[in-house]
Amino acid sequence: MDTSEYDQIPYERSCIPTASPERLAMLARLAGFAAPGLDSPRVLEIGCGDGGNLLPLAFYHPGWKIVGIDPSKVAIDKAEQARQLLGLENLSFETMDVRELEPGEGFDFVLCHGVYSWVAPDVREAILDRGASVLSPHGLFYLSYNTQPGWGMRGLVRDRLRATHSGSSLKDSAQRAKNTLGQLTSLLGEAEGHPYIDLLKRELDFASNRPVYHLTHEYLTEHNRAFWF
Repeated sequence: MDTSEYDQIPYERSCIPTASPERLAMLARLAGFAAPGLDSPRVLEIGCGDGGNLLPLAFYHPGWKIVGIDPSKVAIDKAEQARQLLGLENLSFETMDVRELEPGEGFDFVLCHGVYSWVAPDVREAILDRGASVLSPHGLFYLSYNTQPGWGMRGLVRDRLRATHSGSSLKDSAQRAKNTLGQLTSLLGEAEGHPYIDLLKRELDFASNRPVYHLTHEYLTEHNRAFWF
């Protein structure tokens, strides 16, 4: 994946409750499946970004062995700086494309949040293949992705904003996208009374209030595919 433009955009992430190993283990057991123990599991996050999800996990679970990989060196450097600041010896970060991940590591939890829908088809294939290849016998794989039909209106707005992206850097495109959102909002004005109009206004309002990193990731990036569940 070419991440050179994304490396120039500041962003941050917070802990992802739905990707918590405790929650995943509980859901697996409620569904009647075996689940890894939580005393000293091995955890891998594919596409860990700047470590916002893994840093609190490592801090509150010193007995866990946690690894984060991401193709962005800028993001990994930021994550490593935070790791060293907190003195977390149970956590490590590596600049790595998921396609380079070697099988057989035996992770009890493999997490991949906010990545699958946003990457090229060969990377999606690698996420599934390589992620499965590093699971322990009763390991759990958490994967998030956009779904239809709920994503339809967001896809409509994304297509319009992507038209402002052609030939521009992501930073310039983000500003142009903000301008376009404002124009579309003004055009709708006080129009109401139709479900599609209401949905569109809500989506425009949502997109207009997103920080730059989210706007580029969700609406302007080359790949963003929603799947029928």
